[in-house]
Amino acid sequence: MVGPLTRPIGVVGCQRGIGSALTLKATSFRWDRRYAGPVTSAELPDYKLIVRLMVGDAIALGPGKADLLAAIAETGSISAAGRKLGMSYRRAWLLVDTMNQSFQAPLVIARKGGDKGGGAEISALGDEVLHRYQALMARAHAAIVPDLLAFQALLQPEGPAIGSGCRPLGQGQFE
Repeated sequence: MVGPLTRPIGVVGCQRGIGSALTLKATSFRWDRRYAGPVTSAELPDYKLIVRLMVGDAIALGPGKADLLAAIAETGSISAAGRKLGMSYRRAWLLVDTMNQSFQAPLVIARKGGDKGGGAEISALGDEVLHRYQALMARAHAAIVPDLLAFQALLQPEGPAIGSGCRPLGQGQFE
């Protein structure tokens, strides 16, 4: 069941080519240290802001794909980036393929194996997309801090007792 804090807080649509729409969705709250601003996590309720750029039904870019892009830039390899993030090479490759098909040019350029092995690098567009996404997330987090502080004043200090009808959420579940 979707609760009031996990409903999309903003949906912005714009036309991108014939028959494809780019949609920005922001959902779900949990503290995310990657984009922490001047307020510390101790001062805010636990939250995670997820911003996904959608092209049709595909997620063109979100936090996981941004992490994968950054890991590819760091490691120079799709498989090493996948291992670093705890995912299989196939999963990493499928995410890269979705990103590459979603943008006007590839974000990741793979090199075929050889004596030195293959490798991958992010393109200039990939670098721009990654930095724009990181900047967007920093601005989004800064924008919601006043509301999060207001929620902090309204929340119970300890939260509900175990067995009170609340259950831990699994990955991808909202309540």
